[in-house]
Amino acid sequence: MKTNTMESVTLHITPLSPVHVGIGEDYEPTNYVMEEEALFAFDSDVANRVLTERQRKDLLEMVSKPTRRAEEMIAQVQDFFYNNRKPLAAASNHFLPVSAGVFDLYQKRVGQSANRESGGKSVVNKLEIQRTFFNPYSQHPIIPGSSIKGAIRTALLDDVNDGQGLSEEVYRLKPPQRNQALQKELFKGSFATDPMRLISLGDANYQTPTLFGSEIRFAVDRKKKEVVKDGQIVQSQAEAQNLYQLLECLPALRYRSFGGTLSVQDLQGMIGKGTPAKELRWTVQDIAATCNYFYHKRFVAEMKVLRERRYLHPDWEKLAEAITSGVIHQKMKAGKAFLLRVGRHSGAESVTIEGVRSIKILEGKGADGKQKSSYQAEAKTVWLAADSHDTRSGMLPFGWVLVELDDAPDAELQALLKPWQDKDQQRQEKLQQASGKHNAALQAQQAAIIAESEPEIWAGARIKFNRANGTLTVEKSGKTVNALKPKGEELLNTLSPAIKQKVMTNQFVKVNAYVQDKELIKVEHTA
Repeated sequence: MKTNTMESVTLHITPLSPVHVGIGEDYEPTNYVMEEEALFAFDSDVANRVLTERQRKDLLEMVSKPTRRAEEMIAQVQDFFYNNRKPLAAASNHFLPVSAGVFDLYQKRVGQSANRESGGKSVVNKLEIQRTFFNPYSQHPIIPGSSIKGAIRTALLDDVNDGQGLSEEVYRLKPPQRNQALQKELFKGSFATDPMRLISLGDANYQTPTLFGSEIRFAVDRKKKEVVKDGQIVQSQAEAQNLYQLLECLPALRYRSFGGTLSVQDLQGMIGKGTPAKELRWTVQDIAATCNYFYHKRFVAEMKVLRERRYLHPDWEKLAEAITSGVIHQKMKAGKAFLLRVGRHSGAESVTIEGVRSIKILEGKGADGKQKSSYQAEAKTVWLAADSHDTRSGMLPFGWVLVELDDAPDAELQALLKPWQDKDQQRQEKLQQASGKHNAALQAQQAAIIAESEPEIWAGARIKFNRANGTLTVEKSGKTVNALKPKGEELLNTLSPAIKQKVMTNQFVKVNAYVQDKELIKVEHTA
């Protein structure tokens, strides 16, 4: 009797360019501040802890006025957090670098109104930054397995289609239904018979926690070909309107910064109803070869455009040669690695297949004022990762990743990426220094909080000590306050040896507890 087997390999993933996989969450300017080219994120609990009572009252008053316009309130709150950025930065949950251009934009616009609409209404400079997919507990970024699997699916569909056009049956459908029908036709079914059900991919987790896991970049739209009209270079619609996005991205060229698992089920020749077609069952090596064939062509084509327009960062352009013909390409040819493109702004050509590619092109408004569009085989613009919103050079494409199948690191590839690794380390050290500089400000702020409030005395409170974790607890009238280790042990040691022994052996002991700003600061034994 034949039994199914599973082929599993570990994936070692290096983002070759910035990657952004959206999660539907933003860094809001009311839960982050920027200082010294770094973003420091915090939550409401942190803000409540580090702000003085007077500051908390001021903030509450700002958001409680019923007569003010919402945009005015938002601008004032943004300005409030910016003016109190040093203690907030010191107490932040996590931090990450931003480009000089992003930092400059933040300083110029936080708390300000960008402009006024035709009706005179002010428009707030919303400084939301779109977050990439992340682990909510560690705050480390993740490349979702679904994103990797989607990229693999595109390459496999392209391979099966082999450049053919739409069948008459699929062509007769309306555009929204064509894609699903085409996939069903190429893969000879769906759900149980879809061959992708034999391929499993787990999320790729972050592997270098000693370095920042993400950074903030601009996403800008640029024309692929220079268009001149009446002697003037025609800009893309987004460029003409100075439109851009602020995205949290995975840093480029950090070697093997993510790791995941690819598993392929082998049905051992089993055929019949409810199983994928026999010719649509791939091994890991089949998948690697197919992805390389599809994505390497796309990479070469895109590099040609970006080089011609002189958009690329010169250092990254040199490294791109390793992908087109150098050490990385040799690993791909040997079946030891494969190329993928994942995440936002991966380019319409990289998420569609040859022969049936139909990309919607916006062509501006016509004489009737309506937006005009057409469908073509190639996009007219490309979104690039930039350090400032108005730059026209020194940029990087989005979404390219290298997936290695070897367990042993490649020394030649590591040497190639070392200059970028060194820059990474320098930025990390700068970031740590920026964080450390705020500690004094936080301590001063905490001192101000303590100084402005008198301690509350809980007379006759019950005291307990947890020897396992060093936590001292006092209870009074249904209220409880804790002092964690080492503070709990320090307070316990202020009691007499006899009383301390009783507390440590869980005997009933009453004390006067001094509580300030929800913290236990002193205990005194009562007779």
